[in-house]
Amino acid sequence: MANHLSKEKQILVLKMLTEGNSIRSTERITGVEKSTITKLLVRFGDQCCKFLNQEMRGLKLNNIECDEIWTFCQKKQGKLTEIEKQNHKIGDQYLYIAQDKDSLLVPCYALGKRNEVVTQAFIDDL
Repeated sequence: MANHLSKEKQILVLKMLTEGNSIRSTERITGVEKSTITKLLVRFGDQCCKFLNQEMRGLKLNNIECDEIWTFCQKKQGKLTEIEKQNHKIGDQYLYIAQDKDSLLVPCYALGKRNEVVTQAFIDDL
């Protein structure tokens, strides 16, 4: 029989993460294993994405600002080997974000390489 976290424990883990605790500190404080926390976080994120895609339709936003935030996964782009450069999940990553200046609502975002495909997906979503 598989072990399952209680709803209360799941909520506690998610609250800690949204308050800025790292996965490892959440693991230490709650006693929930890192892999379980990660799976919960991915499942919750997928459900949030599904909800937002269903509900955030036909918005009337008048003052949208778009920006991009640079980060990297595993290594900076300049340190990648030729083989690693083929993996789009490693190296430089960009978070494209749209935000309504008046309400502070974030109607869409995109995460990935700074290329035409990701940029177009962001604009199409917007």
